[in-house]
This record gives sequence, C-alpha cells and structure tokens, in this order.
Amino acid sequence: MNEVVPRLSEARPAVSRARRVRTIAGVLIGLGCVTFLGRHLWVWREEVGHAFTLQPSTLALLGFFVFAAHAQRALEFNYMLRRLSAKESLGDSFLLTAVALLLNNFPFSAGSAARAVALQKKHNLHYASYLSALIISALVNAQTAAVLGFGMCLAVLPAGGPRDSLVTLFGVAALGGTVAMLAPTSYVPGGETFLARHVRRLIEGLRLIRGRGGLFVLIATSSAKLLFNTLRLWLCFRAMGLTLPAEYVALLGSAAVMISVVNLVPGNIGLRELLVGALSGAMGFSPALGMAAATIDRAVVLCYTFVVGVPSLLAIRRAFAR
Repeated sequence: MNEVVPRLSEARPAVSRARRVRTIAGVLIGLGCVTFLGRHLWVWREEVGHAFTLQPSTLALLGFFVFAAHAQRALEFNYMLRRLSAKESLGDSFLLTAVALLLNNFPFSAGSAARAVALQKKHNLHYASYLSALIISALVNAQTAAVLGFGMCLAVLPAGGPRDSLVTLFGVAALGGTVAMLAPTSYVPGGETFLARHVRRLIEGLRLIRGRGGLFVLIATSSAKLLFNTLRLWLCFRAMGLTLPAEYVALLGSAAVMISVVNLVPGNIGLRELLVGALSGAMGFSPALGMAAATIDRAVVLCYTFVVGVPSLLAIRRAFAR
C-alpha cells in the first residue's frame, strides 16, 4: 500500500501537465486557424463583404434551422437516456443540450462533462453509461455523413486531384463507422477492477441504446441533423449570390458534420470554416466564399448558443440549488 500511494501522487502531476499541454496546444491551433481564416477573408473582403448584411428573412431562416438542430440533439439525447432507464423530460433535455452547446466552446469539451455531472446527480447515471450514449451518437452521425459524402464526392468532384483522397477518407469513415456500430457486444470482461466495471457498463449501454430498432431511430435523427446543417450552408451561400446545386451543398454539409463529431479544438472554431473553404476550392469556386459562408453560419450558431445557453445554464443551476 505504501508503494502505491507515492505512485499515484506522482501520476497526478503528470496528468495535470498533460492536460495543460493539451489545453495550450488546442488554443494555439484554434488561434492559428482563426488567424488564417481572418487573413483570407480580409484579402477577399470586397467579394464577401456584402454577405454579412443578411436579409431579415434569411437571418430568421438560419435561426430556425439552428433551433431545429438543437431540438434534434435534445430529442436524440432524450431517446438515448430513456434507453438507459434515465427518465429525463424533453424540456430538461433541451436545457441540458443548450448548456452542453454553450460550454463545449471551452477546452476539454466542458459542456459534455457538465452534462454528465448533472445526470449523475439527478439520475445516478454512471459516467460509463453516459459515455456509451456519446459514442453511439458520434458513430452514427459520422457514419451517416460519411456515406452521403462518399456518394457526393463521386458525383460532384472531377476525377483526380483531391477527389481520390476525399473518396478514400469518406469511404474509410463510412466503413469504419458501420463496423463499429455493428460490433458484437457479447464479450463482457469479468472481474471487479475499475477498468472491468466501467467497460461492462459501457458495453451494456451500447447494447441498450442500439437494440430493438434503436440504431434506426438514431440514423433518422442523424439524417435530420445533416439536413439542417446542409440547409444552413445553402442559405449562407445564397446570401452571397451563389445558389449551389443540391449535391454540392450535400457534400459540404456532410464534411461539416463529420468534423463536428470530435472537438479537436474548442468548438472546432476555424477548422470547420477552413474545411468548407478547401472543399469549395475543390469544387471549382472561390475558397473565400466557402469560408465566408461557414463563418456566417458560425456567427448565427454562436449567437443562438449564447442567447439560449446562458438562460439554460442559470435555470439548471437554480434547479440543483433547491
């Protein structure tokens, strides 16, 4: 026992250092992406400047689709919680999702962590079970977007150049996501060690969520998320006077959803915009227009997230303070 305690105490500073390094690296990468994005938008400022004076009708539609995407996330999250026997009301799921969207703009996916703490206090939901919901949601979202992106790459992009790399990327993601979603959960590790207990809860959560048609429900909600993201990008391009064909916007929307699955930097700010710009260039029109469209979408989402997320956070804090 005396040998274990020093080892644990030595491990804690190492974990803290790793977290600090990850935070600093994430912030630096995010700043680099934002700087690069800002530079290109400044160079093309005359071309894209008029896009930021949105018509009220366009702004209202963008806000509606952001709200619809928020409601989709809340509905999907509520469905998975009920599969895990956590009877959360749809209204509370909406508030928790708003808080997660707000706080995920900070390092370490703070929103997801805060939501896990709230559910543990309210429903005694173990973190491993909560993690199973996050994993299956991310897998289904990525796989649905990858399948659409794979098909659209073949239909839209000219042969050669970036097409082969993108087809390979989307194809590997689609295949990998399918294998991961359908992976057998029959093997459950025995023992009462910390790792064995958490792995058992994780596997059981995956089994409960995807069983009895649950996977098809999640594919439907993921398709709705993909549709809302695609429509928002279409509106942003249209605001700049560029009406894209459906297959072009579908490719951009699928790529945007895929990169949103994992937060490489807080909120993936800058990365999503650069990806949309790069794909726009591969399709044959100005990368600056793609970056500008994604930036408009980002601005609307951030405004909505702040307006809805802050009151939701205060409401949840009051509820737990009672």
